[in-house]
Amino acid sequence: MTGSRTLVLRYHSLGDVVLTTGVVRALHQAGHVVDVVTEAAFVPIFDGLPYVARTWTREEWEAYARGGAAPAVDASAPHSNLDAEFTRIVDLQGSPSSRSATVGYASRVGATRTAVNTRSFARRLLVLRGNVDPGGRIPHAALRYAEAARHDAVPPLTALYPEMRVTAEDQAALTGERADLSVEHGVGQTGSHRPRLALLTGASRKSKAYPFQRFAQVGSSFLERGWDVLWVEAPNAEPAPDRYAGAFRRVAVSLRALKAVLASVDLAVSGDSGPMHLATAFGVPVVAVFGSSIRAFGFTPLGKRTRVLEVAGLRCRPCGVHGRDRCWRGGFPCLDVDPADVVAAGLELVDEVNRDQGRRPDTRPHLDPTSPHRWEVHS
Repeated sequence: MTGSRTLVLRYHSLGDVVLTTGVVRALHQAGHVVDVVTEAAFVPIFDGLPYVARTWTREEWEAYARGGAAPAVDASAPHSNLDAEFTRIVDLQGSPSSRSATVGYASRVGATRTAVNTRSFARRLLVLRGNVDPGGRIPHAALRYAEAARHDAVPPLTALYPEMRVTAEDQAALTGERADLSVEHGVGQTGSHRPRLALLTGASRKSKAYPFQRFAQVGSSFLERGWDVLWVEAPNAEPAPDRYAGAFRRVAVSLRALKAVLASVDLAVSGDSGPMHLATAFGVPVVAVFGSSIRAFGFTPLGKRTRVLEVAGLRCRPCGVHGRDRCWRGGFPCLDVDPADVVAAGLELVDEVNRDQGRRPDTRPHLDPTSPHRWEVHS
C-alpha cells in the first residue's frame, strides 16, 4: 500500500457531505488512500467514486474506534486490508461526538488528527453585525475542509468542485421508484429533444426555501418553452399544494433515485439546500435563490455554471447562522426574488452550455461518467 492511509469524517448534513467529495478527491490525487465516514443515509453520495477506498457508516466507525472489529468487506475489493491502521484522521464534522471518537483512536494508534475550523464565531458575528464581514471573508466550506485536510498545500476552490457518479444501484432505484423519469423512458427516447428542468423545492429552514408560488411561476415559464419540468419535493417535507405543483411532474424519491434524476437534467433551480449541491456535483447548471443565507457564510454552490440571486440591501440578512422558520418582519422579504429574474438567469446558463459545446437543439447533454465536469453530447 502506498501513500498515507487517511480517514475523512463528515457525518451530515446533505450539502456538507456532498462538498466533502472534492476534498477527498484532492487527497487521493496527492497520493493518499482515503476512507470516508458518514451517516448511513448519505453513503450513496460516495458510491462509484474511484478515489474512495471504502465508505464507513458512522456506527461502524465509532464501534471500530472503541476497539471493536472492523466490518466484513469483500476481499477482492481494492484496499480491503482493514488491518492496516489509519495514519491520518481528518475530522470535517468538528463536533464533540466526532472529536470523542477520533481523539481516542488517534492516540491509541499514533495517528495524526486534524479538524475543520468551522468559523462558527465569525458567522455569528455576521449575524450580529448584519452582513458586515468581521476581519476578512470567511473561506468557502470546501476551502475550510481543504485547510483541515492539507495544511501544506490547500488547492484552489476550482479543484474542489464536488463530484458524484450514478451507479447501477442508483439506476435500479430510479427504475423501481419512478421508471417514467429515466432518460430511456422519457427525454430523448423519440429523438426529439426536450430539455429538463429540476425545481428543487424546500430547504432545512423556511428562510432558505424559495416560495412554492414563485417556483410555480418559474416552472410555468419553462413549460411554455417546451421544457420537461420536474417538481422535486424535499425529503420528509410537507408536499406542496396542487395549485402550485399540479402542472408539473412531482418527484419524491430516495437519495439513490434522486442521483439518477439529477444527472439527467439540463438545469436546476433551488433555494439554499442540500439538493442544490447534489446538482452541482453532476455538473448541472444551477440557479440558487438565497434568502436569509449570505455568500459570506461560504456555502454557495460550487460548479462551472452557477448563479446566486438574492435581495440586496436588507439589513436583517442574515437573521441566523442556519436560517429560521419564522420571520419577524413577516413574509420573508429576503426571498422576494422575481421569478422572471430566475428564468433569465437559467436561460443564460443554458445558452452558455450550448455555445461552449456547439450543441444542436435536437441533442441533449449527458455527463461523461469518466469525468465529472465535462459534457459528452449524444445525437
